[in-house]
Amino acid sequence: MKIKFTENIKLAVNDYNWGEEYTKQIKSGDVKEVLAVEDNTHGYKDIYFAHKEVAEGVDQSAFVIL
Repeated sequence: MKIKFTENIKLAVNDYNWGEEYTKQIKSGDVKEVLAVEDNTHGYKDIYFAHKEVAEGVDQSAFVIL
């Protein structure tokens, strides 16, 4: 599935392949291929990118599913 980001944001991303956490800069209008978008326990969304990268706690207003 693809999602389009509607605002500039910095995502804290966990990469479970390497056990690393880093920041991914996203610009408004960027379209990204993702494996899944799920609700989390805090009322935000967790975005599962390819390569086991997971951005946790993303506000729903920051992107739209295409």
